[in-house]
Amino acid sequence: MELKKSLVGRFTQRTLAWLTPLFLGCIAIGQFNDTIDVVTKAFEAIRSNFTYDPDYERIERLHVNATLAHVEDTFGAAQISKPIDSDLSADYYFWPSHVVAIAHDDQRVRGYYVQALSDDFRPEFVLPSKERISLGDQRIAGLTEEFKDYVLDCSRNQTYYLEQQELYSSGLFFDFYQGVVTNNLDSELQGLICQVYDDELLDSDPLNDLRALRHALSPNLLGFGNLSQSQLSRMLLTRSELYLFSGS
Repeated sequence: MELKKSLVGRFTQRTLAWLTPLFLGCIAIGQFNDTIDVVTKAFEAIRSNFTYDPDYERIERLHVNATLAHVEDTFGAAQISKPIDSDLSADYYFWPSHVVAIAHDDQRVRGYYVQALSDDFRPEFVLPSKERISLGDQRIAGLTEEFKDYVLDCSRNQTYYLEQQELYSSGLFFDFYQGVVTNNLDSELQGLICQVYDDELLDSDPLNDLRALRHALSPNLLGFGNLSQSQLSRMLLTRSELYLFSGS
């Protein structure tokens, strides 16, 4: 991330170095409005191509119960859509750095998540118990000590751990989701998820392994919504789907 900031800084300085004389020259010949337009477009090009700011701003405008018109105005038409339940569908938007998945009925958003595909992609979210949190900055246990429930899987094409925390006591009538989808995790961290999965499968007490997992893993997925465990699980993309749809 620091390297990216350094590159952005150097690029901005160079851009300003050639924009300044152009700006002054155009003003001198009376082309002020055209100059403002050129500078604005150059600035937006820098933000779009060298920072994640436009992506972060889109995510900040996404909320549970948002209308579908608002979603399309913010994100555009979905690239992929698939049914989750009889009255629920999920739309997917792909970028090299992340995936946004939005579950909705025929009127409004029922839930969503953001999954990072790049280590330096760290949008901020607001939790009632904390001012702001950044995706991937803390271990799972550091974000929430208590949680309502968790769901996980350990298979050849999909390994993940997700947990839900109720926000009702804060006056928000939906849940907070955080978890890890192991599309590119190293084998040791993936093994922590599979160990808890084996505990559940063999009807062993998973508490110690679950505690170790929560203190070792940082989430690469955060979201909010009114979704059941099965609905949330079905929203996740398998490794094959992610590669097919995004190339990641």
